[in-house]
Amino acid sequence: MQIQNKKHIEDIEDRNDKLLKFKNSSANVQHTLNSLKDKLEAAKKRAGDIKREMETKQASLIKNEADIASTAEAIRKANIMRRK
Repeated sequence: MQIQNKKHIEDIEDRNDKLLKFKNSSANVQHTLNSLKDKLEAAKKRAGDIKREMETKQASLIKNEADIASTAEAIRKANIMRRK
């Protein structure tokens, strides 16, 4: 009886050790996952900031191109008027 109990206790201790290893492994995986989620959120925010910056610069570029075209047209008209 004592031998059987001793064997059962050893089995239980082995299973408890394995369970503890799985719990530690699970905690490590969870920590890594949370860290990666935080990095992903930061990357998404940065991507959004960059997209808004690009849109602003694109709008500025379009305005500048329109200003250049308008100025070129004004110069062309001024040259025509000067020649007359």
